[in-house]
Amino acid sequence: MIITGFNKFFDRHGRWAYLLLGLIISLSFVFFVTPRGCSPSQDRLRGMSRTIGSMYGVSIPREEFLRRMKETDVAFLLTRGQYLSQQRGGKEELPKETLRRMRVLHEARERKLADVSDEQLKEYYRKHPFFQKKGAFDKDSFKNVLENIVREQRIARSDIDRIVRDMIIVRRLEAELMSGVFVSEQELRDEFNRTNEEFVIDYAAYKADVKKHGEPTDEEVAEYFKAHQSELRLLDQKRVRVAIFPPTQFNSKVTLTEADLKTAYEGQKTTTYKDKTFEQVKKRIEGAVRRHKASKLAEQAGKDLAEKLADTPENEDSAARAERFSKLCAEAGVTPVDSEAFTSEKSDGKIPGVGTFRNLMSKAYAMTKDNPSTGMVSDMGRFLVATLLETIPGEQPKELTEWLENKIRETILETETRTMYAEKIAVHAEALAGKATAWEYGKDFDAQLKAMPTLSDEQKEQKREEFGSTLQHYISPFFIPEQKKVKYVAFRASSYRVNQGGKITEASLREYYASHDELYQKEELRGRQILVRIPPGANDKAKMARKAVIEQALREVGLGKSFEEVATRLSEDLATRSKGGDLGFLSKDSRRKEKLFSALSSMEVGEVSAIIENPASFLVLKLEEKRVGRPFAEVQMEIRGKVLDERCTTAAKAAADRFVSKLYEAREQASKAGNEEVASALFSRVVKELSLKEIETDFFRERGRVPGVNDYQFGSEAFQLDEKLPLSGMIKGSRDCYAACWIDTKSGHLPTPEEDPTLLGKIKNRVKMERAIGVARAEAEVAYKNMAAKLEKDEADFVTASEGVKFERSDPFPRERPPYKIPDIYRIIKAFDTVKSGDFLPLSETDQGAVLIHIVSRELPKDVTFAEKKAEVERSVNYRKRYAALNAFNKRLREESNTLLAEEWAGILDEG
Repeated sequence: MIITGFNKFFDRHGRWAYLLLGLIISLSFVFFVTPRGCSPSQDRLRGMSRTIGSMYGVSIPREEFLRRMKETDVAFLLTRGQYLSQQRGGKEELPKETLRRMRVLHEARERKLADVSDEQLKEYYRKHPFFQKKGAFDKDSFKNVLENIVREQRIARSDIDRIVRDMIIVRRLEAELMSGVFVSEQELRDEFNRTNEEFVIDYAAYKADVKKHGEPTDEEVAEYFKAHQSELRLLDQKRVRVAIFPPTQFNSKVTLTEADLKTAYEGQKTTTYKDKTFEQVKKRIEGAVRRHKASKLAEQAGKDLAEKLADTPENEDSAARAERFSKLCAEAGVTPVDSEAFTSEKSDGKIPGVGTFRNLMSKAYAMTKDNPSTGMVSDMGRFLVATLLETIPGEQPKELTEWLENKIRETILETETRTMYAEKIAVHAEALAGKATAWEYGKDFDAQLKAMPTLSDEQKEQKREEFGSTLQHYISPFFIPEQKKVKYVAFRASSYRVNQGGKITEASLREYYASHDELYQKEELRGRQILVRIPPGANDKAKMARKAVIEQALREVGLGKSFEEVATRLSEDLATRSKGGDLGFLSKDSRRKEKLFSALSSMEVGEVSAIIENPASFLVLKLEEKRVGRPFAEVQMEIRGKVLDERCTTAAKAAADRFVSKLYEAREQASKAGNEEVASALFSRVVKELSLKEIETDFFRERGRVPGVNDYQFGSEAFQLDEKLPLSGMIKGSRDCYAACWIDTKSGHLPTPEEDPTLLGKIKNRVKMERAIGVARAEAEVAYKNMAAKLEKDEADFVTASEGVKFERSDPFPRERPPYKIPDIYRIIKAFDTVKSGDFLPLSETDQGAVLIHIVSRELPKDVTFAEKKAEVERSVNYRKRYAALNAFNKRLREESNTLLAEEWAGILDEG
């Protein structure tokens, strides 16, 4: 089938190879995509209306559609090796792709392409890779695959034949559709030039420096001070009375016993007093214990005073409290000290007239008329209690102080923050209310643009970019998306290990071994490496310096030093260095290590390679061991673990299936009895009947981690539950299986500062960023104007005109791989179609500031010819034109089919 959402799927997952292969092999490759999210399972869909809608004027019964969904899923398995419903996001796309498949088959019948002979069906089976072994058709493989499909999908063997016939029909229709695709020679040359020509540029990127330019400037502060001096006030001053309890004052009150000293000794004789007798350290212990006890007495005295001070008589004013504080101090045997007036402006902790006490200073300055005591404060080894004598209101400032400058900067930023919230964020709140995600707002905007026929494509693109920036900077970072809460039952695969472990026989292990040649009979090579990294963007001199390191390593190995020892000392690959460079066993299908295997495969055991240069590293390899196939005895325990894992997962899935069947059976019975039980209550009742454990989650977001469940698939499917479809089917996670029930939904919204205390802080960070961006752009503008003026008057060449501006020169690059260091380079490079060597481009603004670009050269590489690349280019252009034809075809079928969906199906089957 053909899809409109296909491109966005592969943009997300990066599987262009699959895409191209799918278009070449079968149209059915193309109609299976996996955008985000998951739709209801077939069990849940059975709870909806009996007709999903109509197509070509004919009603589509629900049960027939469910059957067709199953056929689509099987077709995907036969094409891609995995059910679409088990792909990430596949369950959401399965019902939509089923509609598309129905349309294509209808069109094929209209074109008289729907007859498939038995011989053609057999030929498909004979050539299918699933049914081959060692390059030939294998009856056992054929039988096992089909039996598995029949069992898993609960369909007849004849149903598979019908599905395959439909797949053949789809392929025919594709061939007919593609026969009209033609690629001219000029198109190929244009594509060759576009994809192969290389640019060399000089660029100067001006990036925002938030630390340096995110705050208001001294000039802004001075201007604000001048305009608001009469409104400003210095900090209030405080005077306090303080009681100080130094531990030394209580030394004379301490009594020591021999038991105290011995207890202290026993507690530290293996650490502080190790290898010392009690008598040797007795005096030292005596001093330590005395100091400790004195400190405890001083602390208790401070607590007692604070407690008595807190017992405030009714209507006590500040003078009376100060007098009572002095009397309490006298009773405690300490003399209070009155401070001079002070503020919290200085952070040195010095209280005039009292001393330097940081903890006390912050607590003392925080005292108010309603809270006039600090309580007991521990500070600098002493214990203190303070009471407020008076608060002296701050005066109008006569000049700027450091504290006042900071306050003004904070005031300016706060004003700008609230302005940004009001003008750029809050204005979207109403439109965003109830949206599941901020990006849904973008869909609304696109719909509005389409309804503006007077705008040109360029104007629409400009508005789209402007809105995209708004979405990125002023909406998405602050928007709280839709959240869900569910309850669930988990069926843990690990809980079946004891039960399943005893059922595994040696015969079953040998059967697994024999049927997995690709795992246990493949060629494997074990090697070691010494790797030296090349920094990104390194020049020739830097590369030579790095190469010298690997050359030194190779010399040491050549002189007889152990490769393992040299790798441990000199290799810069953290994953293998500690293992002497050991790469383990590699095969030709080793993930991300194909090149290493290829290099090792040309070597003999014990051989050390020459230096191998990659874009990011230099390395030397040594082949340690070759093996072809691993004997059963060696891998028996490994296989046992895999078989056990598979059986435990199967057992968990079966248990989850039984629970779901019981759940829907109970719902059906309640419905027939006229007792429409609330889904949540029904779920809990069935859980209780089966003696299972029900777990309730906190609220979670789509694509977010579900609290307490570390399984993406569970979260993805559970998030699709809602009030209309509250019960899930069986959810197969990475290892465990689940069933879930919707409880509640929180709609997406833009919060207010009152709802989200962190909101203004986040917006302030954006304000600072924009200030810094403004500075960067202003600097770039000055540089650009100066250079442009010099170049316009022919006063200087580019080198002379750019004096004082730090330009970097890029390596040659094609459009598809521009220098990653330049912000927004993919957007900027769109304008490169019309540039020529020597051009100094207009200033380009970026998300981080601005960039100046000078085109050094634009030309085809001398070592690449059209003839060499023609086949590759033709495939690319042919694919693009095929894809455009498929999209147009799919759109036409959708319009001609006049597909009308029942209301409750519309959201699930929306093909957008």
